[in-house]
Amino acid sequence: MKFLLLLIIFSFVSCEKNEEQKFLLDDNKPNIYSAEASLSLYLKSQNLMKQQKYKEAEKSYEKLLNIEPNFSKAWEGLAESKIMQGDFEISIEYLNKAIILNSNISTHYSIRALVNYYLNLFDKATKDAILANSIDPKDTLALIVLGAIKSFEGDTVTSNNYYEEAIQISPDDSSIYFWRAKSLRFNRMYENALKDFDKAIIMDRSRASYFYERAVLYIQINELDKAKSDLEEAIEISKNPRNSLMLEKSKLLLNSLNNE
Repeated sequence: MKFLLLLIIFSFVSCEKNEEQKFLLDDNKPNIYSAEASLSLYLKSQNLMKQQKYKEAEKSYEKLLNIEPNFSKAWEGLAESKIMQGDFEISIEYLNKAIILNSNISTHYSIRALVNYYLNLFDKATKDAILANSIDPKDTLALIVLGAIKSFEGDTVTSNNYYEEAIQISPDDSSIYFWRAKSLRFNRMYENALKDFDKAIIMDRSRASYFYERAVLYIQINELDKAKSDLEEAIEISKNPRNSLMLEKSKLLLNSLNNE
């Protein structure tokens, strides 16, 4: 599971919500089932997500759901594509749909846990993450969410235990170090946070969010030149493939630093 998709809290809401719902729920559209077509579209959609082409992935998942509307993993994928575009409300609806169709897949719950975390609904996030963990103890996103929540509560020991467990399961997942870095930064453990940000970036330099969040840390420790450099990198990465939300966030913060 590619949990890199869920790295930044966005506050924008898609203006296309009603049109998307109409498209997905239109009973007059033909639903011609083809196992070969479904598999092809699913693999294409996943690949687009890996390439960070979230709008294109969204459209691909929509096509898949028009063929196979009861495919819960397709609803999950559609939800992920919307999360990465900052549309949390509709993503919750899609995840709810996925869970109704199949309540035994841990990632349906762990991704919903992440969205609830973004929305500051920590009780719901905790409940979903624990449920995901009970279905699949190796669901690293569930452990990440639990670690983030414990950090927010000030329980840094338990938080780190969750992150360490996730690292043991998936040591090559840079997002675990990224999330732990944010948790350490939140608790003002800046030196260790910087080490984890550095490690995440060494593992994967294609994530604008990694540079953006490290820039925030640099601002906190008053290393403004390094912060500006990271923001410039985040801006460049966000241009191709285009990530409008991250691009705007990075430009706004960089302009703020340059105007000080």
